[in-house]
Amino acid sequence: AMQRELLFHPGSELIYKDAEDNSDLQVKQIKELLSQNIDILLISPNEAQPLTPIVEEVFTKGIPVVVIDRKTSSSLYTSFIGGDNYEIGKLAATYVGNTLKGTGNVIEIIGLPGSTPAIERQKGFADGVRNYPGIHIISEMYGNWQKEKASVQVQKNIDKMAQADLVFAH
Repeated sequence: AMQRELLFHPGSELIYKDAEDNSDLQVKQIKELLSQNIDILLISPNEAQPLTPIVEEVFTKGIPVVVIDRKTSSSLYTSFIGGDNYEIGKLAATYVGNTLKGTGNVIEIIGLPGSTPAIERQKGFADGVRNYPGIHIISEMYGNWQKEKASVQVQKNIDKMAQADLVFAH
């Protein structure tokens, strides 16, 4: 989609980098981009804490920073494009509470530890579940946003899965 948008902006160039879920590599790539005198940084931070200092550095140099889907631990960026993950978690809790009629055991499979969507969804879900005292989160597992990794966690915790009435996977 970004490549198509560039058709409307002759002379613009998109430099695309994929850190493959590696925060250290993502920091290194941003430093490389800085050395190329970029005009704007579009980023989806792998994890909030490790990316905060470099994103702040880019922003304080006067380069616009658009944070997409995931945030940093700071508000030093130009714009955020993404969902309200806290509200998503809270809505999921309401769905769970209504589906289980206010009673039951739930397992939560969380995204990547340290990523803001996972942190915010988990908080929203926990806050929402408080409205249903009969709902108990009996286990939390990290699936890191990947089906294969979530599957490994489920297999390791198969005994807990047998006790669950519902699984909420981010």
